[in-house]
Amino acid sequence: MRNSDRFACQSMGFSNPGNQGKDVSWDFSYIDNLNIKYDIHYKIDSLNRIHQYFGQDRVSFVLNDDTLKQYMFENRLTKVKYLKKKMALRYPLEYGDSISSDFEGYGLYCGNHFIKVKGQVLTQADGEGRLILSDRDTLYNTLRVYTITTTSMAMDIDYAEFDSTKLQQEIEEKYEWYCKGFRYPLYTIVQKTSYTNLEQVGSTQYAYRLLPEIFDNLNDATNDSIQKESAHNVIQNCDPAQDIFHYEIKKGDGRLLIYYTVDADASVRILLSNSQGILFWQKPYTIMGGNSGIITVSTSNLRAGQYALYINVNGKITSKTINIK
Repeated sequence: MRNSDRFACQSMGFSNPGNQGKDVSWDFSYIDNLNIKYDIHYKIDSLNRIHQYFGQDRVSFVLNDDTLKQYMFENRLTKVKYLKKKMALRYPLEYGDSISSDFEGYGLYCGNHFIKVKGQVLTQADGEGRLILSDRDTLYNTLRVYTITTTSMAMDIDYAEFDSTKLQQEIEEKYEWYCKGFRYPLYTIVQKTSYTNLEQVGSTQYAYRLLPEIFDNLNDATNDSIQKESAHNVIQNCDPAQDIFHYEIKKGDGRLLIYYTVDADASVRILLSNSQGILFWQKPYTIMGGNSGIITVSTSNLRAGQYALYINVNGKITSKTINIK
């Protein structure tokens, strides 16, 4: 991130983020441009802290050695300062790399409601290949970075307490595509699902892109000199609105058994977290259409209580509350 960099991203229709792996091709050229633009700009202050302004949000970072960490978030309703900073990214990041960290902070909502947040961040460089942004823009040597953030929030409580019976939860999945020769991600897909005491209450999803021509005005000599390389292999994108994954959950001895059938090729990610935003298990699957099988989730080391089983199939999210005794 560079001081004074400013550009406009295009809001795009939501779509399936595609598969992970090597030599993948992600094609977003068919996705509708919603003709809404959002300005992003960066400022670096005298203490070398980085501030990102995106719409009404301000996110503030510090770079410690090789890791970018978020220490504050602010918009017109909420201000949160992280006592235990929230990991954002590590440099460099290569295909197959993975990094995780927990975070904790406090703040205010609407100026007079005290809030406390805690959770975990897991970042994986899970894909490498070719990115097709439009009928004119195909970029090679692309790295996909997947980040899942599980957050738990308590409101109107004593500073020292964290009442586990009155919690709001959020699970955020974010996919970012970075290409050699460009400082910022060219395509981003985000899904957020909100819970009250592990009962799903709502979700939002959005995507935005930066076309290569936007970078022409950034005067970035370092990245302008980087040569692009080629990749191959094309995958098919599925409609996330289709209900193609059918499943039944059964409890076994120290495990959950997910019996499934799938109507079409599917990218599936399953995770298990508790009410305080702690991620205990997560795994992605690529399943061919017409197949059936069993996915096993171990629960033998979990304490008794309620957990959220989160299933994302080509961008379509379902959740189940699981009681472990």
